[in-house]
Amino acid sequence: MPELDYRALKDLHDYHFPGGSEVDSSKGLFRPDLTDGELEAVFNAGLRDAGTFKPNASFYYEKTFPYSGIGTSSATNGGGPSSQVTLVIGKHGDVITMYPV
Repeated sequence: MPELDYRALKDLHDYHFPGGSEVDSSKGLFRPDLTDGELEAVFNAGLRDAGTFKPNASFYYEKTFPYSGIGTSSATNGGGPSSQVTLVIGKHGDVITMYPV
């Protein structure tokens, strides 16, 4: 079962939070005040969502599910309020990333 562990949380903060060391215009961003507990709730909502994980071009599995009020889409996609989140996991269930869409 996938788990939102310390490494995954650190990567989310680095890649998908304002001011993160790996943020660029292609990244959807979570609200800066979002807590790790709230990220866990988003993650669990993704796991419970009825949609299926599908293979992507990077040989991971991803699912996009409805979830509003937690951030913005990437600047390259308009940067507006997001209404969905994409969750990406590896073949062994490790969390690769999760971001607002």
